[in-house]
Amino acid sequence: MKTNKRQSRRDFLKAAALGGTSLMLAACGGASAPPAAPAATEPTAATGAAATTAPAEQAAVTAAPANAAAQQLDVWTGWTEAMASNIERILDNYNKSQDAIVAKHVVVPEAMNQKLLAAVAAGNPPGTAVVFGAATAYQLAAQDAILPLDQIGKSDQVAALKEWMLPAVWDLGVYEGKFVYASMWNQCMGVFVNTDMAEKAGVDHTKPPETLEELEAAWDKLTVTAEDGNITTLGGDFTWVEMIMGRFLGQFVNEDGTKITANHPNNLKALEWITNRWQRIGPEKLQDFYASLQGRSDRSAGQDPFLSGLIATTV
Repeated sequence: MKTNKRQSRRDFLKAAALGGTSLMLAACGGASAPPAAPAATEPTAATGAAATTAPAEQAAVTAAPANAAAQQLDVWTGWTEAMASNIERILDNYNKSQDAIVAKHVVVPEAMNQKLLAAVAAGNPPGTAVVFGAATAYQLAAQDAILPLDQIGKSDQVAALKEWMLPAVWDLGVYEGKFVYASMWNQCMGVFVNTDMAEKAGVDHTKPPETLEELEAAWDKLTVTAEDGNITTLGGDFTWVEMIMGRFLGQFVNEDGTKITANHPNNLKALEWITNRWQRIGPEKLQDFYASLQGRSDRSAGQDPFLSGLIATTV
């Protein structure tokens, strides 16, 4: 890697640390020219109309600095429309703050990992990329596709970033002792409740449940069945295995990461909690209820039954 390219990325990391922007740096190949945008892909329902044009056409090039020798730094993300506009505003502010680098947003609407690995293998990667999930960053780091920020960034700026982040969030970005991934946000899960339905069922929504047992009891009260026993309104349901495992302190690997523990007793307890609830209510009744949502005339029933008043709570 050439020295001027390393310096450019350090400078960009500095701005990221001060501004709170989180980036993953792509590993450098032999070429020093700015990478070409990845090829356009066929539009999909998930990406929408914005994905029909090539990423090069979607990329928003912010105002160029007066210095014509400025280094171009491509920033790959999978965001389009409003989220893309937010990223471009961040990059525009960064470009205005200095004249050594021009950061340009390049939209990669799908297959980010494959295209990033291909660009790295070709020796022509983007300067930075935003990927979805720490697990993705670990996979890329294991394939030497990204550079550790704490190795190429200036030590004082890396220290400032670490001090600014919560310890648990910093640790999330560490892979084999190296900081490879700066998380942009972390989800906080919560239980939302239809207060009208709660009051009608005699559930005090001002005192939310503190345990899974209390949550399940509230769901039972909120569930409404017809005379034939079929469910017309479901109090609540949650089958996201990884989240339930967290409540039972489950784990997929041991403490030092040397052994897979998928069959850990706490993991099994989480699975048992899910299956026991379904067996108690009746798998057929629950399946029939979910199937009935798709056949209703109101479109939101299947897409979001909570907003339609068909499920009293949602996580």
